[in-house]
Amino acid sequence: MLRALEQIRRMRGGAQSHLMRCSDGNYYVVKFQNNPQHRRILVNELLGTKLAARLGLPTTPVVIVEVSEELIRMTPDLAMEMPRQRIPCQAGPQFGSRFPGDPRRLALHDFLPDEQLRQVANLHDFAGMLVFDKWTCNTNGRQTLFFQAPPREAHPTTDSSAGEKRRRHTPH
Repeated sequence: MLRALEQIRRMRGGAQSHLMRCSDGNYYVVKFQNNPQHRRILVNELLGTKLAARLGLPTTPVVIVEVSEELIRMTPDLAMEMPRQRIPCQAGPQFGSRFPGDPRRLALHDFLPDEQLRQVANLHDFAGMLVFDKWTCNTNGRQTLFFQAPPREAHPTTDSSAGEKRRRHTPH
């Protein structure tokens, strides 16, 4: 189990997840047990990711992230925004999906114009994930992230050569 060391920023979306730096030196999108979409979303994310991986589709590594009460107390932004109140995130084990790199040096896009979509190196994986999402009734349009990997960085979830446009399915 990894430990969350630092909150970087809140992410978009109804689960109000947070980008966090963890004890293994990587960054993770962390969804908390007390998120507005209910804790069952954490199980759905874990099972969906594991199932897609078993089908041979590219998925981001998922882990359990331990978030301490101290980190929540010291980080005012670690809170859930409810209609009439602000509730601190719950301490304890949370769901984490690995962010594809250092957020200070990696630009992510959840939409690409058609001209750029044709440049995606693993477009067949994109099509496979689209079929998987339809099969599992996943309607979240932001499940796909596009990024340009730095020339020397090999990425664990793709076979494409470095420097090409890459696509990755991440449960954010």
